[in-house]
Amino acid sequence: MKTNRWLMLTIVLIGLATSYSAQDTILDTIIALYDDASAALAENDLASAQALSMSASNIITGDLIEGCPSLAGVQALLAQIEDSQDVTVATTLLNSVGNLLANCKSTSTSGNRQVASPQGVLPLGGSANPIGTPSAVVPSLQDALQLARTFDSDQNHDWQPFEYDFERVAMVLVPAGCFMMSDQSKPMPTPSTQICFESPFWIDKYEVSNAQFTTFGGEATNASQWTEAELPRDNITWSEADAFCRLRGARLPTEAEWEYAARGPESWLYPWGDTYNSDNVVWADPQKLLGTAPVGSIPSGASWVGALDMAGNVMEWTSSRYQSYPYDADDGRESDPNDLTRVARGGSWDLHEINFRADRRGWSENLDTAIPGSTGLRCALDSQ
Repeated sequence: MKTNRWLMLTIVLIGLATSYSAQDTILDTIIALYDDASAALAENDLASAQALSMSASNIITGDLIEGCPSLAGVQALLAQIEDSQDVTVATTLLNSVGNLLANCKSTSTSGNRQVASPQGVLPLGGSANPIGTPSAVVPSLQDALQLARTFDSDQNHDWQPFEYDFERVAMVLVPAGCFMMSDQSKPMPTPSTQICFESPFWIDKYEVSNAQFTTFGGEATNASQWTEAELPRDNITWSEADAFCRLRGARLPTEAEWEYAARGPESWLYPWGDTYNSDNVVWADPQKLLGTAPVGSIPSGASWVGALDMAGNVMEWTSSRYQSYPYDADDGRESDPNDLTRVARGGSWDLHEINFRADRRGWSENLDTAIPGSTGLRCALDSQ
């Protein structure tokens, strides 16, 4: 491996002036270190990959981070690689590093030269499919938005899922429409109320991962119970989840938005239909796992709009106060910032079948309470 050469080059680069061209050169060097570390891990050489990661981390300065804030996430992930004891975990972390470097490089030029992104990296959400490209069925973002505004069907399958990325975070488009909102999972079911959305909105395709939370500078009092990069960020309070979505320029979904994105106009009981299927859920089956799984790891559990893990893995905070049905967005449940009781949806890996129903409501009576391994989030965004 080229570890010694890179260590020497690191010393030279740290002494360079912080002009744009120098920063661009240093970024090229970091990407070269990333490539060598990837090659080392492909040969199961964890020690060399860790030394290369340390060299890359040492090059990253405050000036570089100011030029590309994603480098703060790169540095944090490189530190995790240095501490890793497992080649598979280190490879997952390095995939996330490559994704963030691609984000920096895609906005970087040297003169008139267009710079290519590193190849073979995974998106922050956790899917191996490329993001940032609209669905092949819909030719453009504007066409998709127009279809979403005029969607008028009571059949879930009439909507073709459309994915787009915002700041390298995959989101799926939820069209305008109506569904029947209620909680039929309780011994005394609540009355059903038709809830309609006049405008489409976006919701994260994936639960927020540890890597994404780090990349955007999310802050939380407690660490995740499971810290691997592609696992969902857990052990997070409502206040921390709300602040993170705002940091992204997004927001928490209302519980009505969350439920519509999960159930669709047919008001399915589960994101995939009306029949429970344990194979579509990340849950504590002793034959499968005890803990969370990488976000988006069960494509068969996708909702009608293409959102993943809306049943199981981690519970997801919504913006809504826990208040009795019928749901009414104008009755104060969406406008009182000081109310302590908030709704979480989707159930978590350590719960049972009834909790994975898309109409099932969970809640907390304290904005600053988190459940280790259980409470997570996804964000939403208005379409205008």
